[in-house]
Amino acid sequence: MEIYVGVDWSATSVVCALAVGDGPSRAIRGAEPSLGSVRDLLGRIRAQHPAVEQIHVVIQAGAPGWVRLFHAAGSVVHVVDTKQSMKFAQSLSSSGAKDDQREANVLVEMGRSPAHCPAPWQPEPQDALCRLGATHEQVSAELGRAERQLRSILRDEMPLVDQVLDHVKAKWVIAFLRKHPTAQHLARLDRASFEEALSGRVKASRREALWAAVQRTEPLGLDDQIADIEALRVGLLLDRIELLATQLAQVEARLDEVTRSMGSRHLLESVDGIGLKQAATLLQFAFDAPPEHRDQASIKLGASPVFRGSGETRDGHKKGRTFMRRATHHRARRGTYLLGRLAQQNLGWAAAMYVDARQRGQSAATAYRRIARSLLRILTAMLREGIPYDEQRYIAVLKAKGVPWAQSLQPSPT
Repeated sequence: MEIYVGVDWSATSVVCALAVGDGPSRAIRGAEPSLGSVRDLLGRIRAQHPAVEQIHVVIQAGAPGWVRLFHAAGSVVHVVDTKQSMKFAQSLSSSGAKDDQREANVLVEMGRSPAHCPAPWQPEPQDALCRLGATHEQVSAELGRAERQLRSILRDEMPLVDQVLDHVKAKWVIAFLRKHPTAQHLARLDRASFEEALSGRVKASRREALWAAVQRTEPLGLDDQIADIEALRVGLLLDRIELLATQLAQVEARLDEVTRSMGSRHLLESVDGIGLKQAATLLQFAFDAPPEHRDQASIKLGASPVFRGSGETRDGHKKGRTFMRRATHHRARRGTYLLGRLAQQNLGWAAAMYVDARQRGQSAATAYRRIARSLLRILTAMLREGIPYDEQRYIAVLKAKGVPWAQSLQPSPT
């Protein structure tokens, strides 16, 4: 006998519905977000139904903590897509009424429908990569936010200097802005002090451009108190940028340590443009398990589009439209875009494919996903056969198949 439990979650508790076999669902007391409380919930169910073989817990996506708790407590967990569960609820009733208990009942019915219940959830085989990837994304986002805030101040206070600085997180830029955070500070700067404030590694052309910007920057007539406040704002942002840059380097070092022994990482990095971070993204989302077919990796990353429609026109074309695949992790979709862009910048055939896509009226994003889909097929074959990347081999195949945009490709210099 199997039991289905629909779980509607919040940060502090869950609302549950229970159904035994094909029987009607009913409400049961939920649990708090602790392993002991979830075990108590499952224990109460087993006590009422001693003959139970498995307890299937059906829960909406978005609560990995609750998913891990129910899995650790011994239940079979099925994580359903939120939009799919909402559409499934509409198929059960047209009333539109909604509350936590109704949603739990819907999840029970979704679990009992073989066509709608997903496969049992399992812990990520690359859990270390998942956690490091999420941490890298968080720190990168915070670092980018701090850089944009500093840029905003520089554009308001020292716009000419801002135009010269390519990267505000560079060590020499941080050192310079610490000593001269406002236009008032720059007004007191002579050439000797300017040279002293710069690192010796700054290129001569950049040095002269910055000095010209300093000479043309005039103080805004702020009083000393306001100037000190602006200097404080700049100093705090510089502290934050330095701290976040250090943290990001620590995360990347740990990412390198975790993946260093993976042969698949080194095969992926044999492709020009794929480095540590991109290889880690691919290992986490695309190649967490051996691909079953050549397009499985691109489906996981969202590179393969989705066609919506049915029937054919009189000239034999399918009716409908092609859409971007969105039922993937947002970091996977971003990794797809970056993969295509890096390939276009580093691989001859990808650059030619990009030109062809743009000439056909496709957007840059669509062209990058198209390139990524082709590259993912190559990567799948590389990992399956255990061989490094060979661009000339792929170009030869494209020419042999008569791909028009590949006919003019020349062998790259060795």
